[in-house]
Amino acid sequence: ATAKRRAADGAYVFISGRRAAERDAAVAAIGGANVTAGPGDGSKTADLDRLFSPLRFPLAGQHGAEMRRDGTVNMLAPKPESLAAILAPIYAFAERQPAIRIEHKGMSAAIHYRGAEDSREPLRAILDQSLARDGREYELLQSHLAFDVRPRGAHKGFAVEWFMGATPFAGRVPIFIGDDRTDEDGFAAALARGGHAIKVGGGESVAPWHLSGPDALWRWLERSKAALEGAAGS
Repeated sequence: ATAKRRAADGAYVFISGRRAAERDAAVAAIGGANVTAGPGDGSKTADLDRLFSPLRFPLAGQHGAEMRRDGTVNMLAPKPESLAAILAPIYAFAERQPAIRIEHKGMSAAIHYRGAEDSREPLRAILDQSLARDGREYELLQSHLAFDVRPRGAHKGFAVEWFMGATPFAGRVPIFIGDDRTDEDGFAAALARGGHAIKVGGGESVAPWHLSGPDALWRWLERSKAALEGAAGS
C-alpha cells in the first residue's frame, strides 16, 4: 500500500527480495513506469547495479564478500569449488524436497526451506557435516526460514568497517537499518563507531532503536529528510 501511494505521487520505487515470482507480482500490483525490482542485498553487486541502474552507489553484496567503495570491487572469497562441494549434498537432499530452494550467488549461498520447515534439522546436519569437511573456509548463519553459507569473516559488520575506513565515509556517523538476523553484525559495527542502529520489525536485537515496519521506516526517512533540508536552509 505504501509503495502504491509513493508510485502514484511520482516517486521511484525499488523492490528487492529473494523470490523472483513475488517481486514480479509486486511490480504488477503497484503499476507505473517508476517501479523496478531486483534481488535483495544478499546478492551480487552486479544484481544491485541492475536494480538501481543508471545510478551506481558504493555498495556491498553477499554479506560483505563483495564490496565497492571507489569503483573497484573488493572480494573476500575462498575457491569456488569449496562452495560447490558444500552444496552438493544439499542439492541431492533438495531433489526429494521440492519446496527447498537453493540460491547460489557465486561466493555465498542461501538455502530456503519455507514450506518445508520439517527439513530444517536434516538440512542443518548436512550443512554442519559439509562445513566440517570444508576446512573452515565458510561458515553457516541461520536466517528467517533459511540458512546462509558465506565466506568466513564476510559479514555486514565487516562491510561497515571497510566503508568507514576511507573517504567519503571516514569520520562520519554510520546509520545501519535492517530487519534480519544477518543485520546484527552491521548494527554492532555501526554502534562501535559511535553511530546508530535501527531494527525494523520485531525480535531481539542489539539495535537500541526499533521501527514497527516498512511504513514506519518510510515516515522516519521523510521526517529525517525534511529536518536535514531545513537545517541546510537555515
